Amino acid sequence: MSIRKVTLVTFTTILVISIAYFVGIKAGTYFKEKELFSNRKQNTRHILAKMDNLKIGITIPNYTFEDLSFQLVELQTIITQSKTMLIFIEPSCHTCIEDLERLSKIIESEDDAAHFIIISSGNPRHLMDIRANLDIKIPILYDHEQGYSSIFGVFTFPFHIVIDEKRIVKNIISGQLTDKEIYILLN
Repeated sequence: MSIRKVTLVTFTTILVISIAYFVGIKAGTYFKEKELFSNRKQNTRHILAKMDNLKIGITIPNYTFEDLSFQLVELQTIITQSKTMLIFIEPSCHTCIEDLERLSKIIESEDDAAHFIIISSGNPRHLMDIRANLDIKIPILYDHEQGYSSIFGVFTFPFHIVIDEKRIVKNIISGQLTDKEIYILLN
């Protein structure tokens, strides 16, 4: 065989393997997100069936939290977007940390970060560590003794409530977010 044919066969083989690898990664990601979405949808329905006071279309109450610099912050004052996701987490929740890692990779600007608010009753020092380790730009509010979470009966984490600027509930998601859901909220 000539050098030209060997080079062509080698190049073609490398190209086919590269394309197969890329397609395999994309297919794996697609099926993982599809399974995550399906499982989470069932879990959300099951959890919401037990919650009488959280439904799409209701207006959630305003609330005063502490931020991580121990300043009092009213929820309404930091809702600046037409769609904002309240993310209820616990620092010891592995899935919560995975969600925050995904968000920290996707959110590039302060404008993007304004679409999200993290609410947690976890130890403020742990929340500060998480913010520093993941370089999170999202506001984090301390929910002392789960005062706000308990209004809705949120005791499963992560838990997400999408609201508009008037605090009207637009969507409720229990469990891990998909990248697609994050991008939809940002656009």
